[in-house]
Amino acid sequence: MPPHALSPQATAQLIHEAIGHMAEADFMLACGHQSPFLRLPPLSKKITIMDYAHTAFNKPCPVPMHFDDETTPAIDVCIIKEGQRTGYMTNLYTAEALSLPLTGNARRATPDDEPMVRMRNTALLPGHDSPEDIIASIEDGFYLAQAGSCYGDINGDFACEIKSGYAIKNGKLCRPVNNFTIFGRTAEFLQSISMVGNDFEWFTDDCTKWQIIKVGQGAPTIKASLQIV
Repeated sequence: MPPHALSPQATAQLIHEAIGHMAEADFMLACGHQSPFLRLPPLSKKITIMDYAHTAFNKPCPVPMHFDDETTPAIDVCIIKEGQRTGYMTNLYTAEALSLPLTGNARRATPDDEPMVRMRNTALLPGHDSPEDIIASIEDGFYLAQAGSCYGDINGDFACEIKSGYAIKNGKLCRPVNNFTIFGRTAEFLQSISMVGNDFEWFTDDCTKWQIIKVGQGAPTIKASLQIV
């Protein structure tokens, strides 16, 4: 698969869908030993993924939570640290069932809903590459600018709508492209990340895991390989 450049927004959307849900402990309970998260290979040390409770980079997160909807104090969760799988997001039930720490990730859309394990502010941490250098390193690929709806399944497969972007030829942006789909497997996508930008941005979006809630998503520009149709 050829490498492409993904904008901060597109990267954040993929990290949420392809990685974040895997690290929710109720997903782990449903999948057991077949969980794609358990089978992740070692990744580049450039990759650190966090689910922040309320503060990141000494500033409030887009969706700050000091206590979750089960009154548990909310703490930061390091999902992947320098390429190594490190932690899960939990609520009261999943923490007890899996003998994991309580992280304060129980959330519900309305007072009548049951709290379930949900992300809060999930982010791929920035690296040291400039977005200009990332684009310049690609001979023939695409810059994926604006992602739409994304989908991930229990096997670790994902697909994501790309609303807009640009072709890259000889390290330069050229003709605009729009309305296509990227897809891949989480492990292969993460393994393919070879450059991580220094241009981190936060976004907010709706997460539709049975109940619709607001979440924060953050990422820099990255260089990674994906299938495009």
